Amino acid sequence: MKGAYFLCGGTWFCISSDPKTRSGPLQEYTHMAFHVEPNNFEQFKSHLLQEGIQVWKENTSEGDSLYFLDPDGHKLEIHATTWLDRIKSTKIKPYAGMEFFV
Repeated sequence: MKGAYFLCGGTWFCISSDPKTRSGPLQEYTHMAFHVEPNNFEQFKSHLLQEGIQVWKENTSEGDSLYFLDPDGHKLEIHATTWLDRIKSTKIKPYAGMEFFV
């Protein structure tokens, strides 16, 4: 099996190219997002696009983001802001139906 390890600080996960995997992405919005330092974002994004990744959503949130699929259709995102910045921005301009829990 072919696969890749994604590293983000002390967190890591593995995705594998599996012939038993579904034939496309799930319809839901749920995805995994990873912070990329702002000064590295464009280089990281360009590399992914040159490798032929499939974009599954155009960015409409604050900051630079790229939403893409891995080879098995898992939804991933890289973004140049922190999760705290994302929460602050959605509190100012919430998505339809958004709820915040404390």
